[in-house]
Amino acid sequence: MDKIALKVQKRDLSNSSKALRSEGLIPGICYGAGKENIAIQVEYQAFKKAYVQAGENSVVELDVDGEKHNVLIHELQIDPIYSTASHVDFMILNMKEKVDTNVPIVFVGEAPAVKELGGVFNVALDEIPVRCLPGNIPHEFTVDISGMNEGHSALHVSDIVVPEGVEVMIEPTITIANIISHGASDSAEESELSPEELEKAAIAAAAGPEAEAAE
Repeated sequence: MDKIALKVQKRDLSNSSKALRSEGLIPGICYGAGKENIAIQVEYQAFKKAYVQAGENSVVELDVDGEKHNVLIHELQIDPIYSTASHVDFMILNMKEKVDTNVPIVFVGEAPAVKELGGVFNVALDEIPVRCLPGNIPHEFTVDISGMNEGHSALHVSDIVVPEGVEVMIEPTITIANIISHGASDSAEESELSPEELEKAAIAAAAGPEAEAAE
């Protein structure tokens, strides 16, 4: 397993978070695996580089003043005004114990139903919850959409290729992406009703059974 290395420093709590951010540092904390919490600070650009590589589901080797810990970037707070990282939580891992995390889905290829039939590719889920040992966490799930060649094609959790040792924590029948047919003509053809009949049916359905009883 390739680890992403990141150096941080223990934080002097007498320094305010605002002062640290003004110096290009992000305040944070490390916790977990039965260890005492460690207040830390990390250089913004170094953290940004590590976060781009690791996201929140790849193991990072955190060097805290020479003391190394395997961690996940567990929670990242973003400043609502400047859109920059304002605080980060690192979760210390026991590499022999399973963890729960989310793995992003990356869709690749081109769906013929979009290119040839004018359908719209709709993403229902962009990440999947999993449980596994930290060393087995996939960086991402890659899903090929080139087989979606019909107007109502759909992909489900069961279509994801899951590595050995990784347990998916949601039902395999859940839809992760589908094709939405473009325009209303499809539904009109499938129902074999004219536009006028469809409109009447919609009005009747909205009125409910009480309206029918009154008639």
